[in-house]
Amino acid sequence: MPFTLDMTPRPYIDKTVPLRDNDYMRANQPEDRLSGFERAVCYNTIPRVAAPVTLSLVFVYAFCLLEAVLALAYGLTARNQSWATAGAAALAVLVVFGMVAFFIRALVNDARQRFMLAEAHLTPEPSPVNDIPDPFAGHLLFKRPAEPTGDLFACTSDEGAMRYSVEVRRRHRHWRVCTGVDLPEFDVLAFHGVRSFEMFPGRSAPYRAGVYRNNLLLAEIQRRFSWTEASTQITAREGGAPWVFIHGGIYHHERLVGRIYEVRSWLYLDIETDHATEGVLALFLTLE
Repeated sequence: MPFTLDMTPRPYIDKTVPLRDNDYMRANQPEDRLSGFERAVCYNTIPRVAAPVTLSLVFVYAFCLLEAVLALAYGLTARNQSWATAGAAALAVLVVFGMVAFFIRALVNDARQRFMLAEAHLTPEPSPVNDIPDPFAGHLLFKRPAEPTGDLFACTSDEGAMRYSVEVRRRHRHWRVCTGVDLPEFDVLAFHGVRSFEMFPGRSAPYRAGVYRNNLLLAEIQRRFSWTEASTQITAREGGAPWVFIHGGIYHHERLVGRIYEVRSWLYLDIETDHATEGVLALFLTLE
């Protein structure tokens, strides 16, 4: 009788294992908790005030450069000194202006985000006696190193309780995700790894990958090309509406259900419990 397995992606089930003081995964993880204000700023405020460099802006800049190059080419071909001089001057000005403008834009965005995070970090937590509803009720918060130093790293709660351990069996190609240390939960196999050149800033998932349990497909991860923004789509094996990861947000039926953000040296997945499926977790754990 052939072996079959239910391939329906399952919502996250809490299987936390408290980390021991001498646990190898906690040895290199200093106490660095995310405050409630920092979480709110990362989830709600920063995405609204950050101004990323969009492809539309790049195209406008490239069009101006092309016009300057065409003017220079026409002047050289027609032996017209005025056109050649104007084209060369415009090209030089545009190159310098672009370098300065994009650098300042990135610097201002970074400074704005750092300032908001610093303010949130220094803001004292509200008294527990205050009857303030929790804006993240029904959410799960996962935490992992932003830049893992080895082939094995932990995914924990923000309090340090073990959620998963991740073994990088083949860099950019194969990740094994376990509950605890050695209980396999699922594997992520990339058919196309992360490309070295990216048109959009930020961390990238594999261009195409599958999430497997016992060699049976649970979900697919696929990067999508767009002229305006880069996105990643997570599709369950059984069909249904996909999850879309774009600009740090995770959307389902065009509704925001979670975010992935980076604070200090940590990467966080802040997601509604019902949407913490294997595909979404695989995306978070394979971001580079």
